Amino acid sequence: MPARHLLFAALLSAAPTYVAAQGTIPPAAEQVAAAVLPLPPEYRANARVLGYGSDGKLITLRDGKVMTCLARDPKALERSLARQLGARQLHTGR
Repeated sequence: MPARHLLFAALLSAAPTYVAAQGTIPPAAEQVAAAVLPLPPEYRANARVLGYGSDGKLITLRDGKVMTCLARDPKALERSLARQLGARQLHTGR
């Protein structure tokens, strides 16, 4: 089997593990830190941050006055990867 097929097979077999890890909801402090990172440093401390609770619902993680930031949806990568794998299977007929 060519090396590229082995690499592709290895990536596909690791995908469910990676998706499961990405589907977990990070602690509030991590969500806040990641959500405010794109802001200029002078706005980060006073930004309102919306994120995800342990039940997966959108909640306010921190109140603020300057801007509102949204933490990354932990299930977004899972949906995106599932779509990509589904499209690849349709394209290749496998």
